[in-house]
Amino acid sequence: MAGLFGMLLALGVLLWLLPWLGVVAVAAGLVWLLRWWMLHDADRAFARRDEAHALADRAVQQNQWYLAGDPRGVFGESPRPVQTLLVPSTSIAAASSRDARVLASFGSSMT
Repeated sequence: MAGLFGMLLALGVLLWLLPWLGVVAVAAGLVWLLRWWMLHDADRAFARRDEAHALADRAVQQNQWYLAGDPRGVFGESPRPVQTLLVPSTSIAAASSRDARVLASFGSSMT
C-alpha cells in the first residue's frame, strides 16, 4: 500500500511540475536560439569586415600602381577584354600605347 501511495504521489508531483518543465524547456530553447543567432551575426560581421579590409588593400595597391604609371592602376590586374582579343601577344603597356595612337587618329580625323 505504501508503494502504491508513493507512486501516486510521484505521479501527482510530476503532473504538477509538467507545465513548469515545459516553460523551462521553451526558455532554454529560446536562450540557445538567441545565442546561435548572435554568434552567426558576429561571424557575418567579421566576414564583412574582412571583405572591407581586402577591398581597401586592393584600392591601396591599385593607387600605388596608378601613381607609378602602371596601367593596372586604372584597369585592374586582369587585361582589358579588347587587349586579349586584339593583341594577345603584346604587353599591356604596348597595347595601351597602341590604343592611345588609335584614339588619337580618331580624334584628328573628326576635326
